[in-house]
Amino acid sequence: MRVAILSSGGKDSAAAWWWAMCKGWDIAALVTMRVVGGDSMMFQVPGTEIVQHQAKLANVPWLSIDTEGQEELELVDLQSQIAKLEIDALVCGALRSDYQKSRIERMCHRLGIISYTPLWHQSGLTHISGLVKHGFGVMITSVACDGLDQDLDW
Repeated sequence: MRVAILSSGGKDSAAAWWWAMCKGWDIAALVTMRVVGGDSMMFQVPGTEIVQHQAKLANVPWLSIDTEGQEELELVDLQSQIAKLEIDALVCGALRSDYQKSRIERMCHRLGIISYTPLWHQSGLTHISGLVKHGFGVMITSVACDGLDQDLDW
């Protein structure tokens, strides 16, 4: 099975990538959506620059795709580039976003490839515990939600 990994550079993408490697699959590319000049309901924005380094260290091709974060165009941008890859499937690290999972699945269906979301509906505790158990070094690099700030006693 030849797959591409949709990767933001974070722990969920890394876990999905690792899952595909454990399956013995050929990793055709790490694919990163770079949201230029805004935000996205679909793709992670902060930290995506790390994927280029991850790909280089792992000797895996890296495909960076720029998008403006416009809801109706984000998947058009992704689909046009994924269509150029000779892959059987796209692996995504989505845990809980029905919005993200369903849109990726529909895009994959249009392309005639399989969509895999190996982390789907894992609890946060199960997910983090599994990463630690399997030797992943996980660290918090930013907090991107309301209610948590520097005053929180970590």
